[in-house]
Amino acid sequence: MKRARNILASKTKARAHESIFWPNLTEGIEGYIKKCQTYTHYQCNNIKEPLKPHPVPQAPWKKLGMNIYSLMAAGKDYLVVVDYFSKYPEITQLDGKTVSSAIRGPKPILARH
Repeated sequence: MKRARNILASKTKARAHESIFWPNLTEGIEGYIKKCQTYTHYQCNNIKEPLKPHPVPQAPWKKLGMNIYSLMAAGKDYLVVVDYFSKYPEITQLDGKTVSSAIRGPKPILARH
């Protein structure tokens, strides 16, 4: 919803710039939009929270991040495993998005390390 409001605000400013010109046109439009009751009613009240850093492990392959990545055009699924210590990625192709293939996927990677 927030992105839609930003797009509408930018389109409103672009239309105004195409048809008329006066100094501080953008600031005037932004002030008008901010005073609009509908805009303020639907304005996003969520405040972005700061990122919470995670503790870095003391040795490689002690903490891993895993995600399944799909290439829709090729119809293939991959398991991406990243070591938190070295940020080294390992990628292996999966047979599908089943639980059994997700369990079998990291086994050869973990056997190498």
